[in-house]
Amino acid sequence: MKRIDYEKMARVQNTNWWFVSRQLLLCQLVQSITPKKQKTVILEIGCGTGSNLSKLSSFGKAIGLDNSKIALSFCRNQGLDARLGDALDLPFKDNFADIVVYADVLEHIADDKRAVAQAYRVLKPGGYLIATVPAYPWLFSLHDIAVGHKRRHTTKSIAGLLSMFEILRCSHFFSYALFPAVAARLVKKLASVEGSDDFSVPGPVNSLLLSLSAAERKAISMGASIPVGTSIICVARKKP
Repeated sequence: MKRIDYEKMARVQNTNWWFVSRQLLLCQLVQSITPKKQKTVILEIGCGTGSNLSKLSSFGKAIGLDNSKIALSFCRNQGLDARLGDALDLPFKDNFADIVVYADVLEHIADDKRAVAQAYRVLKPGGYLIATVPAYPWLFSLHDIAVGHKRRHTTKSIAGLLSMFEILRCSHFFSYALFPAVAARLVKKLASVEGSDDFSVPGPVNSLLLSLSAAERKAISMGASIPVGTSIICVARKKP
């Protein structure tokens, strides 16, 4: 990606309902598993321009990893600890982190099993992995190709990928976006329109979608597993 693409990403991630809602959900779950009197090391793999990493820093020592020097420059300009590296060969010692976060990253990695094994290695015994991935293989479209996805997941397939861990919860989210997403994919397919989806939405619609996501987050925080949605979030633990 070019610098201008990262600039656009940085802007949209701080305002768009999809990115903001995912960020709030990640922070909610990290907060729920973070010991209050312990210095927690949080590792975000594929940190991009740092929108998640900046918020995760509220819960401990947050370290980002990305394979793009341009992306890392955005993180470092915010004073964030972001390092250059490969998800398939993490530059951290065994039992290094308390929490590993993959925010829509695993679907980009061809050898995702190796990436997960690396996360397992660097996690401390009893440490947590939180991963979000796009849902439903049947929803795979030109958008997925444009943004570099190798796959979409079901709750069963992501649980299988994380089988070396103890799965604590696995839920869909963005349930209210499923029908619009299906409709948009069909229209683009019929019109032979290529490229990724447009994340720009009018302000009032953006606010409405943020409100809907708040209801989902509340349900998930109470232990509910949402049966449908365009994304999946999974929380897993490395056995002590």
